[in-house]
Amino acid sequence: MSEALATNYMDIVEEVRHWTPERRLALVQAILQTLKPELEGVPVYRSTWERAVGLLATEQPPPSAETVRAWLAERREGRYG
Repeated sequence: MSEALATNYMDIVEEVRHWTPERRLALVQAILQTLKPELEGVPVYRSTWERAVGLLATEQPPPSAETVRAWLAERREGRYG
């Protein structure tokens, strides 16, 4: 950002700072509306954790501790005989 633009930007921020909260919110909403066409189609970032949880989500309840113990016992039996 050039020095002239930076000064102009800071002047605008300082001016807006004196506005009422309602007017500042209206400005933010108007600015976001100008970004909407440019951001359409841009993927929304999701963390690895959010994606992993989404992959694991099912409509079924989680298995009980007893069921998990039985699965582990079956696995060990199959592996070690």
